[in-house]
Formats: sequence, C-alpha cells, structure tokens
Amino acid sequence: MTTDRPLERLALPLVERQREGVVVQAADGSIIDFNAAALRRLKMTADELTGVTSLDPRWEAVDARRRPLAGEDHPAMRALASGRDVVGATMGVRVDDGSYTWLSIDSRLFADGDDTVVVTQFLDVTTEFEQRERMTAALDRLQHHALPTTALHVDWVHAATRYASVTPPLDIGGDFVDVFAVSDDRCGFFIGDVCGHDLDAVATMVIARHTLRAAGLHLQRPARVLAWLHDALTTTPGTAYCSAVFGHVSRREAADGLDVQFVNAGHPAPVVVRADGSVDRPVGHGRLLGMIPEFVTPPIVEVPLSPGDHLVLFTDGLIESRRPRMSDDDLVERLVGSTSLDHTMGAIDELMHESAAQSLSAQDDIAVLAVGAPRHPRV
Repeated sequence: MTTDRPLERLALPLVERQREGVVVQAADGSIIDFNAAALRRLKMTADELTGVTSLDPRWEAVDARRRPLAGEDHPAMRALASGRDVVGATMGVRVDDGSYTWLSIDSRLFADGDDTVVVTQFLDVTTEFEQRERMTAALDRLQHHALPTTALHVDWVHAATRYASVTPPLDIGGDFVDVFAVSDDRCGFFIGDVCGHDLDAVATMVIARHTLRAAGLHLQRPARVLAWLHDALTTTPGTAYCSAVFGHVSRREAADGLDVQFVNAGHPAPVVVRADGSVDRPVGHGRLLGMIPEFVTPPIVEVPLSPGDHLVLFTDGLIESRRPRMSDDDLVERLVGSTSLDHTMGAIDELMHESAAQSLSAQDDIAVLAVGAPRHPRV
C-alpha cells in the first residue's frame, strides 16, 4: 500500500504560492525557512531573513495598541515558551520606509524528527487595521460627546454619576445619564436605557441624550421633555425604544433642602436615601418611549429632599448583571444605612465591582445618578 498522497506532493508548491507569509523557526527561534510571500510581506531579502530570531534588536515590532513588543512576546516565541499554539495575534512590524506592516498571525508547533519547530503564517491586514484605527478615533470623538458629564458647578446640590458599558469594543452603550444646570436655582437630570446592545442602540442613545438635554434647557414641564424624545424616536428611522426618567431639582427659596419633580417612562423606580439611612421608593410609571406612536403622559412625582437626603436613579444593569439576579428589595437592603451621598456611591461602586468580577456574557450596561441636598445650612 502506498502512502504517497497528492497533498503531500503539492504541499511545498502550495506554500510557495499562497498569499499568506510562512516562516519556520527552530527551537531557538531562528528562522530556518520561509516562502516568497513572507519576503514580500516583511519587505526583506532572503539573506536578511535567514537565521534571524525574534530576539534580534533589528525587529521593531508593536502590539495592536502600538506599544513596543519585546522579542520574547512575538507569537512564535510565545508558542515555543508555552508549548501551545498562538492563534489570532496582531502585530505591527516597522519596514524600511518607517511605516508599519500590520500582520494577523498564527504560530503553530510541529515535530520535525526529534526537534520542535514553530510554523508561523501571517497575512497583511494593514488596510483593515488602519481603517479600524480611524473608526476607533471617530468613536472616541463620539464618546467625548456621549458619556455623562461629571462636573456640576452648583454648590446647592450634590451630584454623582457612574457608568459602565459592555458594548465591545466601545466604552459607551445604550444607557444614558446626565445632570446639568438650567438656571441659578434649578437643575435638570435624566437617566435612561435603550433596548439592545449594538451600534443602533448607541446611535439611539446619542439621540436621546442630546434631545433630553436640549429640551430640558427650555421646557418647564418634565413630561414635555419626554414627549420631545418620544417624537424624535418615532420619527427617526432605525431607532430603538427606550425607558427614561427626566426631572428637575430646585432650590428652596426660604429653607434648606431641595424639591424634586420627575416623570418616569417605563424605567426602574428611583430610590430615596434619607439622611438617617432609611430608604423609600417613590412610584409613578408611564410607558416606554418610541414603542408606540402615541405619547402617554406619565404622572408627575414630587420628592422633597431635606439636608443629607439624596435620590438615586439607576438602569436595570445594576441589579441584572449578576447571578443570581438581585431583586429591587436586595438593592434597597444594600443602600439602607447609607447616611451620606459618599456612602451610597461607595455601595454602588461595590455592586458594580461585583458585577464586573463575574464577567458574565449576560451583563448589561450600568448607569447610576444620584442627586442630593447638602448637609450644610444655607448661607
């Protein structure tokens, strides 16, 4: 019986003609063979490539974040050191004109008699990589305008926000939150959650965030602000529906403390944490925004905040990004006893850390907003 196989006879011509570069390195990392595509991709001659190791200082390589990549961290050397194949690595190699050739690399171990060699296949992905970098830069600019602001330069109200997204590779997702000054004695605030976790959800979030902020600066009634967002979503093709809370926090004219008014369109009910550590949940729900053509006006909810009290609003990822899932009562229990805004946000940070540590594929975006009345008396 013959063991001759056509694939064995054709293997060498196939390797020579394929568009992927192929190099073979001995156990010490030195290059002992390569195909023509490897020379083209690396823009080197056969004499320049033969015998070179990944540890040679002439290699100028960087990782996908353009950080210098030491020779021992090249995929082939990692495979030799670990005894395991390294597949799907991305590396940039500086060429003669000073630019980088970006390579997608698979390094696999093979037995060659009594010796071990590593065979590395690499494909030039420079065009795709640079396009992705340009897209990332554009998304960074989008992120700058889409993430919540944290600076509220108002001394009569305290505010804090938290935000975490699970929408790779972005730092922004479908949740939105913000607080902003409307006048000398009034601030607007909102929080919401777009259905979905894709780029359409991100686009809808941007529409929601900017619509609410723009409308909130000019409209007196919180329900009218949500109506504007509802109209924007129902008249803009390709948008998703969302939940949202919008409200105003106002300074009292002759007494310490704050007065809060808000409306809730299908969002989890906020939590009020009092200065003595007690907790209650004001209710009043409307329908989701952008789901049906008609806007149904939600009821207005009024919450007086005495000095040291604060209102906590959150998206459902805070309780759902966990196993087992937290109940609303569980969340209230975690916040009971918080006698300051800092204590409350510390408890929120612990919850977010616990959710992140579980690394669940079912994780949701998380946004949190707290607004409160300072403890110090009016001056």
